[in-house]
Amino acid sequence: MRLERYDWPGNVRQLSNVLERSVLYSPNEAIDANDLLITDDQPSDDPFAGLPEPFPGFKLDTFLAQVREQLFLRALAVCNGNQTEAAERLGVSKQAVNKFVMGQNDNQD
Repeated sequence: MRLERYDWPGNVRQLSNVLERSVLYSPNEAIDANDLLITDDQPSDDPFAGLPEPFPGFKLDTFLAQVREQLFLRALAVCNGNQTEAAERLGVSKQAVNKFVMGQNDNQD
């Protein structure tokens, strides 16, 4: 479980902030593990180290859609909801971020 695996150096305050941001930016009414905005401040030497190994039944399109969603959520969290800043960080248009926030998650930009 993602909540148990994370070290929580900020303890309850950090957990509270993660849950608050996750609920705020979740496109669904209820959040699940994939919606949790848990970020690790220490980047890995290998940015691809966390990629899963392909397995029978692995769906690349589904995985890429999940990665895209998480990147949008993380950018919005880091930018405290500022869509213009999030768009700049992601290299997409502000309209793409706005569509994501409004639940129209298209893959145009």
